[in-house]
Amino acid sequence: MLGRARFKATFALTVTVPRAFLAVGNMPVASEEPVTPTLKQVKFLPTPRMSSYLFVLTAGELERLSAQSDGVTVSVVTTLGKRDQGRFALDSAVGLLRYFNDYFGVKYPLPKLDLIAVPGGFGGAMENWAASPSSRAAPVRPTSNAAGVRRGIFSILATRWRINGSAISSPWAGGQSLAQRGFASWMQIKAAERFYPQWRSWLNSNGQKQAAMNLDARRTSRPIQQPVANETEAMAVFDGITYSKGRR
Repeated sequence: MLGRARFKATFALTVTVPRAFLAVGNMPVASEEPVTPTLKQVKFLPTPRMSSYLFVLTAGELERLSAQSDGVTVSVVTTLGKRDQGRFALDSAVGLLRYFNDYFGVKYPLPKLDLIAVPGGFGGAMENWAASPSSRAAPVRPTSNAAGVRRGIFSILATRWRINGSAISSPWAGGQSLAQRGFASWMQIKAAERFYPQWRSWLNSNGQKQAAMNLDARRTSRPIQQPVANETEAMAVFDGITYSKGRR
């Protein structure tokens, strides 16, 4: 993790998976061919130089729901039979990509963006470049709290600006948490205000602000940005102070 922005590489991935599987990586598939009656070989296009922690491979009995946004193929990847339930997530991602392209003045640099709805006990989300797994990007299912589910999905997608993390990663882990987590949390609410002002996201986030201030009042408090000497110290800065106080 330390200094990870300084150590980038190009990945040219080839995998062998069951023929019924969909394989998802950082780049589009270059070729796919059967190698046995039950297996196939999938080759992906080479990635640009990227931080290694953004590398991803997901494979399974999956399917895509896709749309185009500013020349990028945006998809929600779900387990079989749930593709159509990903429409809200897909529509949100398409709108957010256009919004971020315009806001930052920098186009999303890759040809595709897959949002992978991970089933089971996976918690949170990860900003793997162009193929981002998340439990909360899962499809909206009919529930008594469908509006709350949609807000959760949108909040995760709105932090996916970090998908460009390979390009904007801090040169050292001391600034990484604030750059990615604090700013991403702030940008998430800004985007929600743009698309769903009726949610009153700035007001509703006040509880998180107070939670961060409670943490900050303890003897164990720390600066939002601090020197990081090793991996243990790097992991310690990913906490409520960085996420919630960092965006204020």
